[in-house]
Amino acid sequence: MNSVLLIDDEPWSLRGLLSSCKWENYGFHQVLSSTNPYQAKVFLLERHPEIVICDIRMPELSGIDLLKLAQREKLNSEFIFVSGFSEFSYAQEAVNNGAFAYLLKPIDPKLLQSTVQKGCQCWERKHTARSLLGPSSDELAPGYCNPVFIELLTYVKTHANEDITLTGLSETYHLNSTYISDLFRKSTGKSFSRYLMTRRILNACILLRSTHRSVQDISEEVGYHDYGNFVRAFKQIMHTTPVRYRSEGISHEVDSV
Repeated sequence: MNSVLLIDDEPWSLRGLLSSCKWENYGFHQVLSSTNPYQAKVFLLERHPEIVICDIRMPELSGIDLLKLAQREKLNSEFIFVSGFSEFSYAQEAVNNGAFAYLLKPIDPKLLQSTVQKGCQCWERKHTARSLLGPSSDELAPGYCNPVFIELLTYVKTHANEDITLTGLSETYHLNSTYISDLFRKSTGKSFSRYLMTRRILNACILLRSTHRSVQDISEEVGYHDYGNFVRAFKQIMHTTPVRYRSEGISHEVDSV
């Protein structure tokens, strides 16, 4: 790592970012900071920082503008955006433009530290890929190595039988629900609710094939407290009933989740 660039037009917020991490622990030799987005633009173009932590909404020149500039110049910087709760449209735009992560103010220092660490790891993996693959790897997929999505996906897979909601995930991960919804749709091709349903039904299929437990018990085990809802969801995903699936050993191809 060479440099990290911190940008926020509010001085107190910038000071908070600067003091949230021991930047040398991540291998940064330079910590660049500015409350002026135009000065930050000069830093971006001249210093090519690996990590940029930026307020997404600033006068005249926004964080999205700086991200698009970095992409046009093929700088390969990983952008971590920070913003307030009310700016849902900005969160969506950040996802659509390939931002690495989006954190809500007030910033939790531990969450920021974890995100920076993963951002550095992602930059290094991309750098290695570009070194090995050459020019063909210049346009790596947006969201590649996104640490937020990896954490969300792991949580949903391991807690699929619980009452998981977008609101609950939003509170747990300090992210707005629109951002989480967009991440799931962009990364899996499914809505959050469809992904969760598919995960639960695949878990049910495993239990139907490998145990003699009643279908009612299995429906509750995988997260359905209403048996009728379970049967309807099962038919949507597997195109058959759970009883027929078990009795006839039916095998249907389902997208992996």
